[in-house]
Amino acid sequence: MSGIILSGLSIGLFLSTPVYSQDCIQITAKEIYDPATDQILKGTSLVVQNGKIHSLTSEPNDCSQLDLSKLTLIPGLIDLHTHIFLEDKTAAVRFSDELVRLGKWSSDQRTSFAKDQLRSILKSGFTTIRDVGNSGMFLDTKLRDSLASDSEVLPRIFGTGPGIATEQAQFKTGVVGIESEYFLAKLPFKEEAFSPFLKNKVDGIKIYADNDPGKGQMPEELLKQLVTFFHSKKLKVSAHATNDASAWMAANAGVDSIEHGYGIKKRTLELMAQKKIYLIPTEMSTRVVQLVNRRNPDPLYVSARELHRKRGKRLRLALTLGVPIGFGSDAYMDLSKARLSRGELTLESLIAYSEEGLPASAVLKTATVWAADFLGRDDLGRIREGATADLVGYEKSPLKTAQGLKEPSFIMKDGKIVLFRQARK
Repeated sequence: MSGIILSGLSIGLFLSTPVYSQDCIQITAKEIYDPATDQILKGTSLVVQNGKIHSLTSEPNDCSQLDLSKLTLIPGLIDLHTHIFLEDKTAAVRFSDELVRLGKWSSDQRTSFAKDQLRSILKSGFTTIRDVGNSGMFLDTKLRDSLASDSEVLPRIFGTGPGIATEQAQFKTGVVGIESEYFLAKLPFKEEAFSPFLKNKVDGIKIYADNDPGKGQMPEELLKQLVTFFHSKKLKVSAHATNDASAWMAANAGVDSIEHGYGIKKRTLELMAQKKIYLIPTEMSTRVVQLVNRRNPDPLYVSARELHRKRGKRLRLALTLGVPIGFGSDAYMDLSKARLSRGELTLESLIAYSEEGLPASAVLKTATVWAADFLGRDDLGRIREGATADLVGYEKSPLKTAQGLKEPSFIMKDGKIVLFRQARK
C-alpha cells in the first residue's frame, strides 16, 4: 500500500496548498453518513479518485491510505442563500446606508472582499454556495467563471445575478444609484429587458416579492410574467418573501422557492407542499440574536427563545407538511468584533434550525441532499459512487449535536484536501 498521504505536512492548519492526487485515496472514517439514504455506514471506506467518490468498500486496497478513524464523515455543506459581496456593520440598523456604502466600492474591491468570505465559508465546511443578489451587476457570475481557472480551492458558486425588484427595492426612499445593485422591473413586461441575465448565464433568478426591510411589493402580474419567462429559459425562480401575503402571491405565481418566509402561514405552506416549492429559512442562532440585540433596538432581537418559538413553529410545520426545505444562511452582518467570522456566522444559521426544533438528520439534509436537489445536482450532498468528493469530517458527530458542526477536522472539495486537523487523543 502507499504511504499516508498527509505525511510530512503541517497537521492542524488550513492548507494554503491543497493536497491532491490523481491516484486514488482510500479514506477510513469512524462512520460515514449519507443523507440521501439516511444511512450511517461503519466499517466502510471511501475511495476517492479524480475528484469523485470512486467506490465504497470494506476491503483495503493499493490506494494511498488516509486514517480518519476518529471522525464522522458527511458530504460537503451547501448554503442556498448567501451574500458574499455584501456586509452590514450596523447589525441591520442602517441596512440601506450600508448598500449605499458598498455601492461606492469598485468591482475589484467587492470581488476581493467576496473571495475573503468564500475562504471563511470553506473553513466552516461549506463547499457549495448559491449567491442571491447584492453583488452589483453580475459580479457573482463573473467570479464563478473566474474560479474555473483559479488554482485556489474555494466553494463552487451558483449565481443569480442582481435581484429583480420594483420601486426603491431595499433602499430608503429618495436614494439614488439603485440600478447598480438591483435590477428594476416594471409593467408592461418586456422580455428583451432581461437579456443580461441570459448573457451572463445565471444559475437561477432572485425576485423580490416584497422589498422588506424596504417598502413596497411587486405587482402580481409582473411577478407572474417574470416566472413564466424565466421558466421558459429553464431557470428556477426564488422569491424574497418575508410576510405571508407576498409568499402566497409568489407561490401562486409558481416560484421555485420562498426565501425567508418569516410570517408564512399554514395555507401557504400547504400550497408550497402541493407544488413542491422550497422554503429557504434564514434563521439566527441564540448566540447571534444576543450579539445583534446589543446593537439593534428592534424588539425582534430581545428574546432568542421567543424568536425561535415563533419561527420554529412554522419551520416544523413545513417539515411535517412535506414542504421541501433547503438551508440558507443570509449571513451578511459583520460580527467580527465579536470574533465571529463569516463562515462561523453561516454555521450559526444552520445551528439555529436545531434550536428551532428540527431533528439532527433533517438539519443536515437541508444543507446537503435537499439543497443539492434544489440545485439540480445529484452528484452533490450525498455519499455514493460517482458523487463529487466534497467531504467534511467531525470529531463530535453532527448527528448527535448540531454544535459539532462548529469544529470540522477535515474538509475535502473536489478530491482536494483543504483542512486536516489531527484528532484529539
